[in-house]
Amino acid sequence: MISFFTLLVLAARVDECHAVYALLRDPETQIVLPCEAKAGLPRDPYRTWIERGDMISRQQREGAELVAAARIALDQLIAKDKGVRFINFSEGFVRPVAGDQAAILVRIPPGRIGGAIVERKTGDAVALIRAVDVAAGTVARRSAEGAPKGRSGVYLEMALPKEKKGVLEKFALSIDGHLRLADEFVDAGSRVYALWFDVDGRSASLIVRGANVRYAGRDIVLRPGKITSIRGELPLKPSLDVTVNVVASNVPAMFVDVGERRVPAKNHETTRIESLDAAPVRVFLEIPPWKIARIADLSDGRDALVGYDITPIEVSGVVHYGNDRSKAKIGFMDHDGWIDIETDDDGAYHTVLWSPRDYVTRVLPSGVSSPFIQLVRIDESGTYDLDVPRSRYVVRVRNAATGTPIASASVQMENTWTTEERGKENVGLKISADDKGEAVLPPLRPGTISVLAEAKGFQRSKPQQESVNNDAERTIEIALDPITETTSLKLTLGDGSPADGAELMATNNDDVIWRGSSDRDGSVDVPRSALGALLLIRHPRGGSIARVWDGRESLQLPAAAPAITIQTDDMHAAQLSVIIDGMRMSGIRLAFLASSTAGTDRDGLWNARNLPCAPLRLIAWKKVGPVAIASGAYDALATAVPCPSPNRIVLRPID
Repeated sequence: MISFFTLLVLAARVDECHAVYALLRDPETQIVLPCEAKAGLPRDPYRTWIERGDMISRQQREGAELVAAARIALDQLIAKDKGVRFINFSEGFVRPVAGDQAAILVRIPPGRIGGAIVERKTGDAVALIRAVDVAAGTVARRSAEGAPKGRSGVYLEMALPKEKKGVLEKFALSIDGHLRLADEFVDAGSRVYALWFDVDGRSASLIVRGANVRYAGRDIVLRPGKITSIRGELPLKPSLDVTVNVVASNVPAMFVDVGERRVPAKNHETTRIESLDAAPVRVFLEIPPWKIARIADLSDGRDALVGYDITPIEVSGVVHYGNDRSKAKIGFMDHDGWIDIETDDDGAYHTVLWSPRDYVTRVLPSGVSSPFIQLVRIDESGTYDLDVPRSRYVVRVRNAATGTPIASASVQMENTWTTEERGKENVGLKISADDKGEAVLPPLRPGTISVLAEAKGFQRSKPQQESVNNDAERTIEIALDPITETTSLKLTLGDGSPADGAELMATNNDDVIWRGSSDRDGSVDVPRSALGALLLIRHPRGGSIARVWDGRESLQLPAAAPAITIQTDDMHAAQLSVIIDGMRMSGIRLAFLASSTAGTDRDGLWNARNLPCAPLRLIAWKKVGPVAIASGAYDALATAVPCPSPNRIVLRPID
């Protein structure tokens, strides 16, 4: 009958081969058997390795190759109820030792070796061991250390699912918007280990980046002067099943798009997308060139199902320009932009749509320079005639000092009208003037129009209001005052190269007072009238910045953060504010800096790019209003986002 102790040795000769079994429920309890032994194997789950003379398994799995061993021990004994986990961060080999044997040298594969002292009952760490490189055939005696006063240490040991794919990237802690990578880290296959020393903060979020695993725990409480342990199991990322049922005799090729993945889909079958983020995701069924959007909420980490039951919508009609039928190009706005079709010479068209909804359309009758934009509700197959007003409004932009036309001036227009069905509506458009300084506006609905103009080297005009009548022709004159006093500003990127083609916008409250762009050498003349205004600068190869303009001669753009995606937790539209360098950005300022919009879309999604790679704070709201947000009253509710950020950030609107 065999009696099991903390260390059970059934062979005494040093050169004999021994198999060591460390129980997972108490790794410091080990059973040592001759390699050829068939009886006495533990029934509980275990890790195993081979020791033969001065050789040891490189990894803790059956059949692993033997390598020349190093030897390691603590420099002092510790209590029996404690254990030592010597971790080889080079090989992912963990050598547990009981506390009352901690000063006895044990074999371990050579490599970078550190570890922790743990409570055997709970597995929680009470001290950490800094890692050092230990070569084969050498001896290392290491000391353990607690957390220094006012700071914390963190020990992570987490089980990994058998279905894990690939090797995990180094974990990080997000503390007050800053990322702190692990000081030591190893993916040991079935488990992952990490150590953080001298951590400053009161709480942290664990950032896990892996092909198909995720962290599902809460924020981590950091206790100054103590070691915090992160233990448990990393679950798999959720999967999404997409079923497609199209009622049609001739079904075209279809695809399912989720994030950056695009896979073929078959009618009346289910397509599975694995390893998605545990967050709301937008799903597209693509019937080229159309895309049909759905939202799947994977926030709870469970797999989800999205179904598409679709009947094609056949639409036809005639384009009228004024009272006359007209050949035209018709565009339907979809998720990736405009989808255009052509009418015949008599203005008749026919097409197939795949989703009942409001469609933003643009109609460009033959001989008209700018398209007519309108919203058309299409719920079912039928006839939808498209009527374009026969108005002609021209904006002529000239130099106020000389009277000469300003070629390529930019004209912004907003046409506003009222309908019984939708109430007050509007459409805006930006148009470039030709060499004569003239911008031909698109056909306009009866109501009002607001126009303004701007051009390089000139002050931006104030908006002009005009009434719009049916079939009217009108020329609107705008004179721009030349900018006479400027300050030269030199813009550079993070690597010191010129920030050529940077876009600049000066704002006073919510009013834009000037726009400009830098030359090839990164220089731009900023009007003195912009002094004291908020100057916003963006560039496709740098991070956007906002500065109160003080007339300085140079500015350097920081590195840009990777593109970020925001999702509201209720998957509905919300306004956004971002706190950058202590300044709150919302509305047109945020839209400019983020090369995006001022809020999420109707599904609660918002994508931003070229924000600075620095900690950001985000606020989403629906009813509070921009004045209250600008006052700072809700800053405490902002969500901190580090750089680089998680793949997807879920925000809860404050109201």
